[in-house]
Amino acid sequence: DAADGTPAALRLVVAARRPAPGLSDAIRPEDRWALEAARLRAVSRGRVRETRESQRRIVAAADSERLRLERDLHDGTQQRLVAAAVQMSIARIQMDPSSAATVADAEDAVRQALSGLRQVARDNLAETLTAEGLRAAVEETVAGTTTTTRLTFDLNRDDLPLSVQRAVAEAVAVCLANTDAHARATRAWVDLAARRDEAVLEVGDDGRGGARPGPGLTLVSDRVEALGGTFVLRSPPGGGTVVNVRLPCGW
Repeated sequence: DAADGTPAALRLVVAARRPAPGLSDAIRPEDRWALEAARLRAVSRGRVRETRESQRRIVAAADSERLRLERDLHDGTQQRLVAAAVQMSIARIQMDPSSAATVADAEDAVRQALSGLRQVARDNLAETLTAEGLRAAVEETVAGTTTTTRLTFDLNRDDLPLSVQRAVAEAVAVCLANTDAHARATRAWVDLAARRDEAVLEVGDDGRGGARPGPGLTLVSDRVEALGGTFVLRSPPGGGTVVNVRLPCGW
């Protein structure tokens, strides 16, 4: 200890060579426990950081692959189905009635497949999100709700990571879908803003409350936490429902 009673600082340097004789004996048992606890905390923090970085990379890679598949579907499969339906329609006009009926059934099946393909694109918000950006995707979701919803959008940045944009868009879509289906609310709101290095989202309603995380909100929560963010649901019975999401953006 120092002359004023302050404990002296102690630093251990781990090296390949053997420690100096007597060094281990000079460390008190309680100091050894403190050093070991500090080492374990440092290792734990490092592993948590590595896990979060790995999760972010996995989410970003999955989003990039989904985007590629969606573009391939739109530019490839969807266009081929449209062309096939048009060719069938032309051929049907030139056929006798019995053959034309068979082609008409096939054409109808192709158009149903095309409709299903387009519905998939709409469900995952990719078409609007990638073509027009996050604001357009959120505005489209708000416009499609049956509950009167106020939108405040204060996140006008061009460098928002795609994985964060998708997480925000999906959170808004799931929360408002739950409001329409279960909350019996008269009004709802969506507030999105930038706070320091985070995107901050709040989605709430004045409904009956008592909400519990279902499959949709669980997926949203998992995505948010995989990106290193936080997800908080508050829904007291009779007190409405509020979801708060914070996502780091690396600005």
